[in-house]
Amino acid sequence: MRRLALLIGCLALVAAPAVAADLPAVFAKRTLRVGALVTAGDVELRPLVEHRAGGVATSLDAVVGQEVRRNLYVDRPVMTEDLGVPTIVHRNSLVTLAYASGGLELTALGRAIDSAGLHELLRVVNIDSRVTVVGRVTGPGMVRVGSPIGASGAVP
Repeated sequence: MRRLALLIGCLALVAAPAVAADLPAVFAKRTLRVGALVTAGDVELRPLVEHRAGGVATSLDAVVGQEVRRNLYVDRPVMTEDLGVPTIVHRNSLVTLAYASGGLELTALGRAIDSAGLHELLRVVNIDSRVTVVGRVTGPGMVRVGSPIGASGAVP
């Protein structure tokens, strides 16, 4: 009797397929190189097995308009870490450093050490003093320095 119960239990396990939920995931429809902007025609939603979905973009809205930071290949899922906000300050470009405190406002010329998008942190060398500072990109060629930055990276 025990053998029969054990045999039935084993058969139930073998006969019951493992159901893995398929989640929507964003896939590249064509190869996209670093620096390209993602358009709606470049990506599509397809199901992806749940255990492979870690870090994969799940919404077209979150991907379209972003800049490719690592090459995206045809028929592969798009990882969120492979995308970023479009670059508006390029490496080695001249930028205006702006500092404001109370009624005091100062500006200086600097050179970007890295590339960055809007509201991203950027290292800049002050041309006059040759001091490296970190600031937040506020627009094309504009970097604000000296503002307190919270633990989340947000400027209050």
